[in-house]
Amino acid sequence: GNAMRAHGNAVVGLASRAGALVSAAMDDTVRMTAAPDEGAEGESSATDGQPKTLSAATNASVSIVVTTSGVSLFDGSKQLSHLGSDAMGFEPTCAAISPDGSAVAIGSPGGKIYAYERTGDTLSPANEGKPLERHTADVTQLAYSPDGAILASGDAKREVVMWDAAKLELKQTRMVYHTARITAMAWSPDSTRLATGSLDMSVIVWKVGVLPTKRKTISRAHHGGVQAITWLDANRLVSGGADACLRVWKVDE
Repeated sequence: GNAMRAHGNAVVGLASRAGALVSAAMDDTVRMTAAPDEGAEGESSATDGQPKTLSAATNASVSIVVTTSGVSLFDGSKQLSHLGSDAMGFEPTCAAISPDGSAVAIGSPGGKIYAYERTGDTLSPANEGKPLERHTADVTQLAYSPDGAILASGDAKREVVMWDAAKLELKQTRMVYHTARITAMAWSPDSTRLATGSLDMSVIVWKVGVLPTKRKTISRAHHGGVQAITWLDANRLVSGGADACLRVWKVDE
């Protein structure tokens, strides 16, 4: 395919919105490319710290970028605000923004998840500042379901949890069938299934409201571990791994 040089260092996050691309990279920038098919470089702006991950709202133009100095809220390539690690009291490990861009979840070392509300250009603590507590290790992955009803989380000690995103309460637990760090997760388009990947080389598909014992496991999906997952449609998953391969899996409902 066509190649374009959008950044000066490794890209760590990428999202597509209405034909445009939002990307974050280790050159300490976030870039908005309006016409990627034409090779246009687009506009970029500097970040407060080196970006680590990016999460973009699916129904809004905002995104959240985790950096080495905190968390930044962006609209396209324009930084709206920044929450520093010192102000939060911890260095964020990961973050997710809800589909409508109104809520943000931030993971921390040690397992706590902090909920924030977006009001205009700023983020303010939700839930009276009380963290969501279940994990006993660093939170490594966060993802809102496409309908915004559920927040999923994973940690360094193999546990996956589902939370009621509105009530900020536990919804589904005992999802501890991986044997190593959770490295990837993605929701099905209809918000009924969650796929997770791990350093244990496997992909597991969990159903909302169904006992974890009914999970579907794809063993030995990638030698060296699973690094990325996304859904092509309701019945097909794509996973990428440390083996430099992409694999497509058919997953029956």
